[in-house]
Amino acid sequence: MQSVPNYNLIGLDIRSSLSADAPNASLSMSYNGTNSYDYFSSRLTTGASTVQQSGVQNVLWPVWFKVTRSGNTFTGYYSYDGEVWSQLGTSVTITMGSTAYAGLFVSGGGGWSLSSGSFDDVQVTSTSAPGPIISGISATTGSVGASVNVWGSGFGASQMNSAVLVNGTAATVSSWSATSENRDRRDVFQDSIFGTRRTDGTYTIFSFELTSTPT
Repeated sequence: MQSVPNYNLIGLDIRSSLSADAPNASLSMSYNGTNSYDYFSSRLTTGASTVQQSGVQNVLWPVWFKVTRSGNTFTGYYSYDGEVWSQLGTSVTITMGSTAYAGLFVSGGGGWSLSSGSFDDVQVTSTSAPGPIISGISATTGSVGASVNVWGSGFGASQMNSAVLVNGTAATVSSWSATSENRDRRDVFQDSIFGTRRTDGTYTIFSFELTSTPT
């Protein structure tokens, strides 16, 4: 953040949707004509009031801002050199889906005049979690209506947008945890998928695939 007019706000924001009342976490800077202050604010649920934590007075210019997300935990930081970061306020927990919006904003301090601000060196980065690892399968054959357990690591605590494919066809998942999931076979054991029905009434599972990195 390089400049902000008197009594206006300039900052960055992560929010669950583009709705005006969406849950969000934001960092902002305000200038009162003499000093500038940085604030970490949040709206925890849709339609709730925005809570602004106690601010800090800037001692140098320009100021770097950073909001991080780890799961549903959001934390704000500020820096005077873009290298050494100090946490601003305390972290907040906001339930937010895997799709979120990050952006910049300028807010007027009142009246009818438009406000403007100056941004530089803007980055949006993401650290991808390692992909899931399958270490075991409870069975490779089974009759129609049976179920199979797949276990390993890195599945994620909930299914979210992940899926289990059997020969390219999505299976029905009955339960999911960070280390195992239980998949109902009834929707996938069909001749059209596996091609050949064995004489003993069972089908062979050829492959498993977890499709997306869990969040």
